[in-house]
Amino acid sequence: MIIYNHIIKIIMGNKKVLFSEKGDWGGNDYELELHLLHDHCNLSSIQQVQAVCFLNEKEIVFYENIEGWFGNPGGTVEKNELVEETLKRELIEEAQVKLVDWKTIGVEKIFHPNKLASKKESCFLRVVAKVELIDKPVKDPDGKAVGRIIVNVDDAIERLGWGEKGKQLIELALDKYNELEN
Repeated sequence: MIIYNHIIKIIMGNKKVLFSEKGDWGGNDYELELHLLHDHCNLSSIQQVQAVCFLNEKEIVFYENIEGWFGNPGGTVEKNELVEETLKRELIEEAQVKLVDWKTIGVEKIFHPNKLASKKESCFLRVVAKVELIDKPVKDPDGKAVGRIIVNVDDAIERLGWGEKGKQLIELALDKYNELEN
């Protein structure tokens, strides 16, 4: 993991952390930092990619989890899979949307102090995606996504329910979406 830390530091340099938090997820402690990132190509170890999906400048698509909460679709980058391939696959599986265009927002660097050395750090890529609806039911192979919801951009932060991190992410995504449109 020393190489990973070194690469992240080179790519991000001394850029300001946009958001940081410490917490517990599923009984595991974590420390998270959200960094703005314009290009993901030099990241060597992306475990997950997740997209804030825009139908247009006023509507975002979330997936519905089997436990009743809503989130941005995305998932694990499989072996030998490109980020864009992961995006296309996960957006269909979790939200039944087709990827039209996308742009990197940033990276969440997550440290898990209580895990084994090989699992201590994670790198989650966050992107904005322009999408189109697919008229088929959601069929998530993991069984966790059971539907989708279309939300007005003004209500997205509250519906996502991620507090300050969600606010930062949605605001950054809106800026990046506007760049895609221009």
